[in-house]
Amino acid sequence: SMAASIALALEPVFLTKGPADGYAGLLDAMLSQERFESLAPSSLARLHVARGLVHVAQGAHAAAQDAYERAVSRAREASVEAFALSLLAASHIARARYDLGDDALARARLALDGTNAPRVRAFFHRTRAYRLARDNRAEDALAEYEAALGLLRGSKDPREAAILLGQMGVR
Repeated sequence: SMAASIALALEPVFLTKGPADGYAGLLDAMLSQERFESLAPSSLARLHVARGLVHVAQGAHAAAQDAYERAVSRAREASVEAFALSLLAASHIARARYDLGDDALARARLALDGTNAPRVRAFFHRTRAYRLARDNRAEDALAEYEAALGLLRGSKDPREAAILLGQMGVR
């Protein structure tokens, strides 16, 4: 629906400029309405991903995991599923649930096979780098960050590469 498309288009604004609580309310209202259940599965999955990102911004990691799991269960496009799984993995890793994070990353890798989604692949590599860094495997983590950066080169949005460089500690 147009409402879902507009809500998803506003995600970067709300997550960077706020108010996150306002965006959370909008998403919650949409996700609680029965008419939105008839959305295309990928759109519904993306709404759950957006809700998970707001939960993370609010420090509610357990709620974010629930939102990402709902997104994974509704995703029909491999790239949406891989993105949701990568987010789920990052959420598990942040909470030191490494086995669950590793499982989600393995599932994301399978979902990515045969897809052409450079931004999703870059996010997967960034999440993998995060996991490797948690294991004190700096050299391997750097290789994953470089793979992510390589996928973002030539992106229409130069901020994506800048955000990734910031996550790597490059200023």
